[in-house]
Amino acid sequence: MLLANYQFSDFFAATLRYAHMNLDTPGGEIDSNRITLAALLSITDNFGLNFEYSHTAQDDADKNEFYVEGLITY
Repeated sequence: MLLANYQFSDFFAATLRYAHMNLDTPGGEIDSNRITLAALLSITDNFGLNFEYSHTAQDDADKNEFYVEGLITY
């Protein structure tokens, strides 16, 4: 896995992540590549929103996912 994270300001940060996996299953071996791009917005000192897009490329199919997370910290 490779990960790059950069804090642009107190309000905005971005993350780029790449992961490669070889899975050994009873049906055979599966190669998977996953690329993720995330943006973290700090709304207040204790609350942030994380918007994440992920693309997974496998031998048999591709998958696109989108996540929105609310993060509360103390």
